Order: sequence, then structure tokens, then C-alpha cells
Amino acid sequence: NDLAHIDATSGEVTMVDFPYNGPRRLRIDADGMLWIVAFQDSLLVKYNPKTQVYSHYELPVVNEVPYALNVDKARGVVWVNGNQSDTILSFDIATEQWRVYPMPRQRFFTRDIEVAEEDGAVYTTNSHFPTWQSEGGVPTLLRIKPLPAVAPPG
Repeated sequence: NDLAHIDATSGEVTMVDFPYNGPRRLRIDADGMLWIVAFQDSLLVKYNPKTQVYSHYELPVVNEVPYALNVDKARGVVWVNGNQSDTILSFDIATEQWRVYPMPRQRFFTRDIEVAEEDGAVYTTNSHFPTWQSEGGVPTLLRIKPLPAVAPPG
């Protein structure tokens, strides 16, 4: 439950306490904020390395253990794998609004997300092994075209 910062010049390693359980698959956004899923705590977590302050965000689904995330730096969106809820979740950084994208099949466990730079489309695959555990029983590559951004509240 720790993070490590490695200084690229000196090679010095500094341990950073992570106050949540199960940090996984961290990524950095365009503003240098670190985004992490807390696997066992079912949270999306932001860490500001300059201030060393954490913020956490409850996931908008029930019974989720988020496996991974990726950041669309150009559009300011964090994408989270919803592997227990058969969803992919998007979090708009500016508005702090969630969107839930249901998967087309049940038991569609996903492990990673890639974002297309040109249009923000999101790609993922189901990763159950053997694949017959997923509805349809066939490995699938999915492309999700995001909905337009949500207007800020107010």
C-alpha cells in the first residue's frame, strides 16, 4: 500500500504512504496529478505530488473493484475499468462528473484501457480465461466512442 518515487537523475527511491488499500495502474494527467485506483477500497484516487495531498472519489456503481485506469490527457478524462459491474467508467476531471458505459455482454472483465489520441475513443478487451466464462464465449475488442463532455454544474 505504498507508492515509490524514483528520481531519474540520482536513482534515489522515496516511498510515499498511500492511505487506501490496493493501489494499482497509476497514470499522470496533463497537470501532473497522479491518478490511482484503490482496488480493495473501490475508489478512484488523485494524488498531487507537489502538495502531497490525496483526494478520493467514490465510484458510481455498486460492488466494484477497479482494476486499472488510463487518462485521456487531451480531454481531461480518467477512464476506469469496472470489472465487477460490466462497465467502463469515465471521470471528467474538471467537473468531477462520472459517466457509466455498460458493456455489451455480462461477465465482461477488463484489465486495461487505451485511449485514441485523435478522437478520444477508448479500447478495451475482455480478459476472462478461459473465454467461455464471458457471455458469448468469444474474446472481444471493444471500441467506445465517448459521449460529449458534461457541462459544469451551476
